[in-house]
Amino acid sequence: MEIVLVGLNHRTAPVEVRERVSFTVDQARRAAAELRSRGILEETLVLSTCNRSEVYGVPPEASHECAPGLSSFLSEFHEVRPDLLDNSLYHRYDRHAVRHLFRVSAGLDSMLLGEAEILGQVREAYRFAHEQGTTGPVLNRLFQAALEVGKRVRSETELGARPMSVASAGVKLAERIFGKLGERTADPLAMYLADIFTNTGNLAGICGISVPCGLAKVNGNQLPIGLQILGKALDEARIFQIAHAYEQSTDWHKTKSPISINSKSEARNPK
Repeated sequence: MEIVLVGLNHRTAPVEVRERVSFTVDQARRAAAELRSRGILEETLVLSTCNRSEVYGVPPEASHECAPGLSSFLSEFHEVRPDLLDNSLYHRYDRHAVRHLFRVSAGLDSMLLGEAEILGQVREAYRFAHEQGTTGPVLNRLFQAALEVGKRVRSETELGARPMSVASAGVKLAERIFGKLGERTADPLAMYLADIFTNTGNLAGICGISVPCGLAKVNGNQLPIGLQILGKALDEARIFQIAHAYEQSTDWHKTKSPISINSKSEARNPK
């Protein structure tokens, strides 16, 4: 019995393509039902996250001709031109498909190595497909083994010692640039950045972050200037990578403001 996988992820497709080929819960249910009713797959499971869309299945007959049919189905189902997907989709068969899923469950195929959220997403995708009756003995065994692999990797290796997600990585990067969020400090520049710049774009519902890029003289004082880095929806990881690259290439995040707490107090209470 053959296992087939067709999908795309953050390595093979830009975010605008991933968005167009992502599945809602209802779409995952309909896609699985259509694949089985058309005789393309006997067993099927859809795994869709912000960074990947993958269809796992067992075809009626062991043949590599199934994968092109799955590619055409994805193009038709999501109303995306086939040429937009040609260079983004990957095909895996049998042990290569098994190995890929095990890497996904372990967090080894994630944008952030050892990402903690993916194992739960794999578990939820399997639970949903199993409840819908679209899996069978092959996919049931495959995904149960993949979940066990993911749990063992987290409990028996160093990857589980420091579980990471895109959101937590963003917080760590922001704190490294700006200091602890909301923390009071004797340096007014650092305090200003912690209170203001880390929240600017996100309060408006925009994927973005601000990083310090200079000082401007205002009324005799030098105040910080922020560089706003904005991105597309579901592209937070790229924003953090850009901010980190900017941090590494400049030293503005190390700059201390010439304003001191004492001088501000003296200005308010002149002798």
